[in-house]
Amino acid sequence: MSPKLLILDLDGTVYSGDAPIPGAADAIGAARKAGKRVLFVTNRANRPVSTVAKQLRSLGIDCKNDDVITTAAVAAAHCAGNGGGRCFLIGGLGLRRAFAERGLTSAPDGPADWVVVSLDLRFSYAKLLRATTLIQGGARFVATNADLLMPMGDLMMPGAGTLVAAVCAATGKEPTMIGKPSPMLFHEALRITGCAPEDALVVGDNVSTDIAAAVAAGIPSCLLLTGVSTRADAEHSSKRPTVVCANWKELKRMISE
Repeated sequence: MSPKLLILDLDGTVYSGDAPIPGAADAIGAARKAGKRVLFVTNRANRPVSTVAKQLRSLGIDCKNDDVITTAAVAAAHCAGNGGGRCFLIGGLGLRRAFAERGLTSAPDGPADWVVVSLDLRFSYAKLLRATTLIQGGARFVATNADLLMPMGDLMMPGAGTLVAAVCAATGKEPTMIGKPSPMLFHEALRITGCAPEDALVVGDNVSTDIAAAVAAGIPSCLLLTGVSTRADAEHSSKRPTVVCANWKELKRMISE
């Protein structure tokens, strides 16, 4: 197996919280020296790509802003590419910055063409009411991801999916979903690099998100047993990875063969 492009999940694959996954930096560095392109993808939209890149560099992984793909950036590209317009954003700095970089107008009040829901630590009934009213009035509904929980230190905190679920319940509408298990993040990685799906490899720790999205995108995948899913999960899933590796050392050896 010798992929030209590695598409790497982050939490549970490259790092766990603030701690690096053992062997990740070494294997990623070796892949780059071998001429492989490496991109990092994340369902999280609350952090700007510059913050994600800075964290990776702090773990000894060379990373430029252009190496990071977030659901915020892909959501902004989706809205810009489908007519643009005014956007009511429920989310944090990463979401607001991604939309501003695309030249999309934020609509804190008044009419809007889009309602985009992401993780928002200041979510309120007023925001839910406004999102509901706009969607009922014809605004298009986009969600960055459906993750119900997210790790935060030793805790599992409510994720963006809980806010998305509230808007779905209030409106009876389902959003265009950007994050995994939707393949949109991986489609963007292929578009950026011009790589064919069969020449890429998705590496992730979660069968139901990373691997399912890879299958949907037609990209070979590796389940890394460093995070959420187990080998048994892979064996019993309808969305199976191409290969399973216990750790980065095993994966490094496999992709260099």
